[in-house]
Amino acid sequence: MLAELYADSKPINGRVVETLVEIIKDPSHTDDTNAFASLLADVNDQRFIAPLIEQIEDGQPGGSPWLADYMYALIELLYSEDNFYAVSDSFVHLLGGWLLNTGGGEISWKSGDILAEIQNPESKRYVMIGAADNSLFHQTRIACIRAVVNQYTEEALSLLEGLMSDSDCEVRKACQSALNYLKQQNTQA
Repeated sequence: MLAELYADSKPINGRVVETLVEIIKDPSHTDDTNAFASLLADVNDQRFIAPLIEQIEDGQPGGSPWLADYMYALIELLYSEDNFYAVSDSFVHLLGGWLLNTGGGEISWKSGDILAEIQNPESKRYVMIGAADNSLFHQTRIACIRAVVNQYTEEALSLLEGLMSDSDCEVRKACQSALNYLKQQNTQA
């Protein structure tokens, strides 16, 4: 049924989006959430963001097999937004907890990527801590650095300078790139 709806729609029509939103709301009935997440990213309709957030809020790392796939779809949708997406404090605290307390794996990394694309002042403390936490995967830390540079510019310079001697070469490269970006922004202003 889903394939027929998707194939029949040249621009994605409201019926297809409504059907996909209903499927998002019940991940236990989706056999391949990885493929479904890729479909959501390909369709790229911003109406998927709110239901994905709702489901992610109900997810449990290690207990919800679809969680990482839904987080991936959300990240891809947020990347295509022109502005940071405003979210609730509770969602930020959930992601912040996963960022710092899930052992630095995939859920932590995806939490960092989402935190870098959302807007809520509560995210600041999590991304500042995550950027400096060398127990986290370097891509997680880089997502946190990106969040600080893009959303908390006033703190970015001191954070970046402090991380220039980090033990992880990928983090050092990201910091140098971010410093170059900030310098370029300052010369254009």
